[in-house]
Amino acid sequence: MQNYLQKTKLSVNLKKLFVLLALLCALTVAILALFNKYSTAAGGEKKPASLFMTLPRLSSEQAVGDVGMYAEMNNLNYENAKVGGNSAKNALKCRNIRVLQTNGRVEEMELEEYVTACVLGEMPLGFESQAIMAQCVAVRTFAVRQSSGKSKHRNADVCTDAGCCQSFMLPENKEISEDNLQKLKSAVNATKGIIMVYEDEPIEAVYHASSGAYTLDSEDVWGGRVEYLRSVPSPEGEAELTSVVYGHRVGMSQHGANILAKQGYDFAEILKYYYSGISFDFLGA
Repeated sequence: MQNYLQKTKLSVNLKKLFVLLALLCALTVAILALFNKYSTAAGGEKKPASLFMTLPRLSSEQAVGDVGMYAEMNNLNYENAKVGGNSAKNALKCRNIRVLQTNGRVEEMELEEYVTACVLGEMPLGFESQAIMAQCVAVRTFAVRQSSGKSKHRNADVCTDAGCCQSFMLPENKEISEDNLQKLKSAVNATKGIIMVYEDEPIEAVYHASSGAYTLDSEDVWGGRVEYLRSVPSPEGEAELTSVVYGHRVGMSQHGANILAKQGYDFAEILKYYYSGISFDFLGA
């Protein structure tokens, strides 16, 4: 009788084990099916399982290490970048920028004042601080590149037409709360003098409002290949904002940058992600 009970118990346990294994297999199949559905975008394009597996986590010191410089950026307190050990590569200088106004006059203004006006015109101040800081670096880089012989204008470096150069809005000409004004000025100060470079030259720091699931390669829009303007998955894809597209979709997505900032990425990491292979430099004194 005891042997029979032991055999019966063993048989029951085996059945339970088979049922458990069957449930585990079914659960695995369901998870794989869900994963495959999520990772496939409209039109059969694949989204990465983890969108930012390739996004490098780097400190501000590492970000400028490529140019032999040390930078300490306390971005939580918005302290100015403290620069030491300038390298021979740090030869770019740009204190002032010549701005073509809508009335046809050319006004020379201090670079960081221009950056402040452009960021105010280009990005909502309700965005995360690190996204605004990324925008500051992009705006500054664009201006410095234009001032180094790339300008479309005969007597000016940039204009205030967003369709040609960058949006431009002086703080005194826009209703803005004191808190938001301080937030903007802090972001400008925290990134003061920082630009993006590729092969020691300021990059063409193009950006747009929203890219959907992916940004585009430069040649897909303008016909010419630019090594640092490569297509990358944008976090709007993970946020299921694939149908929200505003702008040319090349370079940094502003809404994507804001999502990344909310996820804890700092401005240097955001820029390194959207502009492939770039490094950072500081403007010379």
